[in-house]
Amino acid sequence: MLEAEKGFVPNCLLIFTGKNKLEDYHSEMNGHNFTKWVKEKLIPNLHEPSIIVMDNAPYHSVVTNKAPTSNSRIDEIKLWLLENNIDFDPTLRKPNLLSLVKKNKPSPIYTIDDLLGEYGHTVVRLPPYHCDLNPIELIWAKLKQKVAARNVGSCDVKQLTEEAFNSITPEIWKNCCHHVQTLEKEYYERGHRLYQDIDELIIRLGDDSSSDDSSCCSDDSAADESGNKLFLDIEYLESDDESDERE
Repeated sequence: MLEAEKGFVPNCLLIFTGKNKLEDYHSEMNGHNFTKWVKEKLIPNLHEPSIIVMDNAPYHSVVTNKAPTSNSRIDEIKLWLLENNIDFDPTLRKPNLLSLVKKNKPSPIYTIDDLLGEYGHTVVRLPPYHCDLNPIELIWAKLKQKVAARNVGSCDVKQLTEEAFNSITPEIWKNCCHHVQTLEKEYYERGHRLYQDIDELIIRLGDDSSSDDSSCCSDDSAADESGNKLFLDIEYLESDDESDERE
């Protein structure tokens, strides 16, 4: 669904009965089904250029220029390198070839972004693990509450779901969107203050103290009022930037 203060996009509702009893709907809503819904339901009912907010679900993030991974065969890796005009020694082993892939890996091009872009729409992806910035999460919570409250006995769950969707008014959508906008401002202001005050958070080891009170930490260890050391034999480890590097 498109998050907007006007409410749900008309004629875009898709309700299906899951066949997998052991998992949620994510195991059945895949890239093919999601793309089909976008083509047949969403695009025909968006009558003006829109900004579409998406999270990072796998079926939202199918990549057209996918690079090889450790699961790829060595001939697939070599073919990818050739197609991307990357020089390599054919005698290199797989780890070395993957290292070349990592160095030359392009920014991802998402299939669904290209599809929507052809119709003048723009996709905005949420940062990972920030579902609180997605108004649809608040809407889902309200929908589930409404369905659960009436799902007793031998009720028609599909009918209950349709009625729950119809009960979500544009005013409810507007309130949810405004709530998310407030969170966005809080994140921005918090981050801005953090960068302003970052110098106060840096502890420079080995610098001479500028304090006139030389008795405070004369032997590089903190002490209580009785002179007993609070921290003994502290070892500082050097950070390894390469180990923190993400693929």
